[in-house]
Amino acid sequence: MTSVLDAAVGELNLELPDGKRLVNAPQASLYGGDAGLDSLELMRFLILVEQKVSQALGIAVSLADERALTRTESPYTNLKSLAGYLVELIEEARGS
Repeated sequence: MTSVLDAAVGELNLELPDGKRLVNAPQASLYGGDAGLDSLELMRFLILVEQKVSQALGIAVSLADERALTRTESPYTNLKSLAGYLVELIEEARGS
């Protein structure tokens, strides 16, 4: 999942001004707290990740679903939490 997230971070950063760019590190905040992304930027990032997963694996996932929004710990906290949630969704889609 690292390559998918790396590609999405890189693409999003091309669209963002210098002060808003996402740090590509596991503990980098995505949204909430001291995160740099606003809600629209977060949605754009999630769409990029979904597209990268589809291109790389041929699997359709939805990162902005009700399950993600109702979790005790948000999968949008940082890149590590998003990667964990993404692995869950991919395993489910594969029937693992």
